[in-house]
Amino acid sequence: MRAAYLIYCANLPGFPHFPEASLALASELKKIKISSKIIDLRLVKKEGIDIKDPLFFGFTIYSNESIKYALDFAARLREDFPGVTLAWGGPHVHMLPEQTAENKLVDLACYGEGEASVRELAKQLALGRRDFHKIPGIFFKEDGRICKTALENYQDLDSLEFYPYELLDLNLYKKTTSAHFYYQTSRGCIHRCRFCNYNYQSKWRAKSSQKVAGELSRIKENFDPYEFYISDGNFFASKKRAMEIIFEFKKLKIRWTAFCRFDDLSSFSDDELNLMKESGCAKLNLGGESGSDMILEYLNKRITSQQIIEGISRCNRYGILADVSFIAGVPKETEEELNKTIDLILKIYKMHPDNMVNGLFYYEPYPNTPLMEEIMLDYHLPLPKDLSGWGDKPITSPYREYLPWLSDKEYTKIFSLTQIVNFLYLRKRLEIYLKNNVLDKRYNMLMKLTSLLLPLVKLRLEGKNFNCPLEWKMYYFLKKRVLNMDL
Repeated sequence: MRAAYLIYCANLPGFPHFPEASLALASELKKIKISSKIIDLRLVKKEGIDIKDPLFFGFTIYSNESIKYALDFAARLREDFPGVTLAWGGPHVHMLPEQTAENKLVDLACYGEGEASVRELAKQLALGRRDFHKIPGIFFKEDGRICKTALENYQDLDSLEFYPYELLDLNLYKKTTSAHFYYQTSRGCIHRCRFCNYNYQSKWRAKSSQKVAGELSRIKENFDPYEFYISDGNFFASKKRAMEIIFEFKKLKIRWTAFCRFDDLSSFSDDELNLMKESGCAKLNLGGESGSDMILEYLNKRITSQQIIEGISRCNRYGILADVSFIAGVPKETEEELNKTIDLILKIYKMHPDNMVNGLFYYEPYPNTPLMEEIMLDYHLPLPKDLSGWGDKPITSPYREYLPWLSDKEYTKIFSLTQIVNFLYLRKRLEIYLKNNVLDKRYNMLMKLTSLLLPLVKLRLEGKNFNCPLEWKMYYFLKKRVLNMDL
């Protein structure tokens, strides 16, 4: 029987989560009695992959160097199976579908949700047809031009089947799923942060609390993870629904964490925060972004630096860990504004030493976002002109040329800051993971390395001295290249 081969190309392989996009597509194909095979390019060697009688190949890609590996594999597939359709989707394709479709190794590019598109594609190919005009939400080539089909209505998330995890070699994901089991209860976002690439999914929609409770119960029974990570872009978009689900969390007796905005956190009553704690909420991931109110307004975050401090204090009172992330290097950010972010990070650690700053990251310009459009006008960025060009982008840092408003001195300063803040976060995570036997003992070596560097952190941060960051370049090299750590 012919099978759809679903190829996942995403983050670094150190701590891989399940390829949820491929699982979602396989689940839809199962409804129409089309079998699937999932190939996770992070975890397998392309040379050893056995492919027999493929119906089509479906790629999921992100805007980074995973595209390079995907194109390399696609070239091999085109040579070995010249008549088989190569279909592409995922976050990068959603943002740049027409450019993606121009590539010679792309037969169609899905710019909407993939479920409806993959069902119709499979039906067409199973009947020996290739009428792509009937497939919703795609760009494709026809007679030397790029054609586009209309989107269908948004996917009813309650109609989705439980993911067919049995298609995976579960041993390849054991290290991650025993620690954090990623699970999505909703899609989209109701906010309009100017830097965020989640805006392409403009309509927020969600699974019912009953659907979520049933699926989490099955996952708990089958995998028994240490913690559930609710991977929604905006879990609290509907507070009423979120609290219904949290009540189900309490009945299931699970440990969980989710992303939360600081303005949502400000709206929670004491009773609601108490319910969250009682339900097993161990941590909230919060986007602080900046310690400067001017930059927060520029990014359209609709929060203030005071809300960040107050929100962390409220989490602290209820024993919920606040895990806060920041970005640096956005246009209009002066040294004074960046120093406000450093001061806020220091204040967080002094006021609430048990909480964590997830990281201070370089701003990454994402295509088709409001801030990127502004930057394109002001700085004429040399953006990649084709799909393969995006494959040159590193996974964990932006192109240097993407940030032309930064001087070399400013860029180096931010590099040191990203490593120092990431270092503090990594140290805390290692302590938690090693204490709970989530990681094996070899990670004690990295813990010892962090102990050696700890005295330098206070000197650099409080003195705001980031010249000659040799120790942080060494730390970055050891962590990424030697230990293959993406924490």
